[in-house]
Amino acid sequence: MLGVDETAFLKATPTSPTRFATGLVDLRPAGGGPARLLDVVEGRSGRVLSDWIDAQGEAFTRGVQVAALDPFRGYHTALTSRLEYATAVLDPFHVVRLLTSAADEVRRRVQNDPLGHRGRKGDPLYGIRRVLLRGAERHTPASWARLLAGVDVGDSGGQLAQVWIALQDLRHVYGAVSTGQARHRLHRFYWRCATAGVPELTRVARTISAWQDELLAYFTTGGASNGPTEAVNLLIKRTKRVSASGSATSPSTGCGYCCTAAPPGTIGPQHGSEDANHVLRRGAGLPDGLSAGVGSYLTADRQASTNRLRNLPSELMASDTSPCLKR
Repeated sequence: MLGVDETAFLKATPTSPTRFATGLVDLRPAGGGPARLLDVVEGRSGRVLSDWIDAQGEAFTRGVQVAALDPFRGYHTALTSRLEYATAVLDPFHVVRLLTSAADEVRRRVQNDPLGHRGRKGDPLYGIRRVLLRGAERHTPASWARLLAGVDVGDSGGQLAQVWIALQDLRHVYGAVSTGQARHRLHRFYWRCATAGVPELTRVARTISAWQDELLAYFTTGGASNGPTEAVNLLIKRTKRVSASGSATSPSTGCGYCCTAAPPGTIGPQHGSEDANHVLRRGAGLPDGLSAGVGSYLTADRQASTNRLRNLPSELMASDTSPCLKR
């Protein structure tokens, strides 16, 4: 199982641009243990990845069954053209990040248009910029109250609320237990985006629709993701900052890197890192019926809706009558 992801290897300076590198990781080594770094190659294009795969030989290409990647067509073209036996899987963290980024764009637009300036302390939507991106199942009563109060005051047109609900719909997809259930939930997400009338939602829905096969492949490959690749990239960034013994040089780029071996299970995701977010999202899973019920706060009394949401998941589980949504 191959993981592919780019990383900023050298930051931009007044005289040179940011230099990117492509990291290639064996996500599930045949001998077991944590993910293993295969190589780091300079650049982040389809050509760079194609040349690297070609250099590995036929035995390697035939052995790769799954390839996890971010939504970047250059990498996708290289993988599908060079690894004919592999299934391309879209990394779930970056799928959800497409919509969290759009939610932040909508918040700034809805906030800045009437105020005429960027968010400041005291502005209602600026004050909920962080809780807005929090998953529904991770809210406390206090954070729910903050979220609803901020939306009530600052989102007069309801656009930000629509984006927030669509974000929960998208996260809900990854709580499915089968491809069919995930496809059903994804279609509900598309419907939400199509009827919301929010340009940013329409754009994200089109992007996700173009990657739908790769997104759904997550459910046929045992939950393959680029989380381990992100973790290895973090190790590379750490080790290149210090002078450490046992450092090595990539045979492809000549860039120095150092990865310290550790017993299986001893290297875990750092709190707040992308790999940690993979683990949190995979373990959390939205309760069934959440997406259908959470929209009620747009039309019902705010306080009553807040009290209802505090009773999740039992009430919403009971209210979901769709057979394909039952676990």
